[in-house]
Amino acid sequence: AHFGLVPDLDTLIGEHGLESKENQTVFRAFHPAPTAPFLLGVTATAGRTDRTGLEFVFDDVIYSKNMIELMADGWLCPLRGVRVTSDVDISSVPVRGGEFVDGELSDLINTPARNEMIVDGYITHAYGLQTLVYCATVEHAQAVLQCFINRRVRAGIVVGTTETEERRTTLRQFRERQLDVLVNVMVLTEGT
Repeated sequence: AHFGLVPDLDTLIGEHGLESKENQTVFRAFHPAPTAPFLLGVTATAGRTDRTGLEFVFDDVIYSKNMIELMADGWLCPLRGVRVTSDVDISSVPVRGGEFVDGELSDLINTPARNEMIVDGYITHAYGLQTLVYCATVEHAQAVLQCFINRRVRAGIVVGTTETEERRTTLRQFRERQLDVLVNVMVLTEGT
C-alpha cells in the first residue's frame, strides 16, 4: 500500500476482513498508479491447503513448474510412495481448517503398536535412507522417536519448542548424514 501497489489495507480490512466479498471487489478493481514500482512475487506454495490465493496481489502468473516437471528436470528427487496401513479408524477425528484436530488424532494414533509399525515400515522400505517422519503432536513425536532409538536407528527430533541451538545442531546432523531419521511436528513443512 505504501508503494501504491495495493489499496490501503487498514482501510480495506476494516470490520469485514480481507476475504469479504466487498473487499475482494475493491482489490480486483484496484489499479496501481503508473509511477508505482514493478512487483515480482516468487512462491513455492502457490496452491495452498487453505485455498487462499495470491490473485489479490498479483495479476498474472508468468512462470510456473509443478512437482512432476521439477522432478523430471532434476530439481526435486522423484517421489516413491509406500503405504503402511493399520487398523486404526480415524474417520471420527474432527477436521478444523482442512486439518485433523491434532490432540484427538494423536489420541487414536499414538499407540505403542502403531508407533512400532512406523519403525517397521522404515526398516522394511527405507532402512539407511534419510527419512523425515511427521507426527501429530509432540508427545506422539517423542514416542515415535523412542521407538526408533530402541531399534538402534540413528534418529533425532525437532518440534516447535526445540531450542534454537539444539534445532540447528539436529538439522546439521541430519544434513551431514549423522542421523538417518528426523522426527518432527509442523517444523519441516513448506520449503523443506
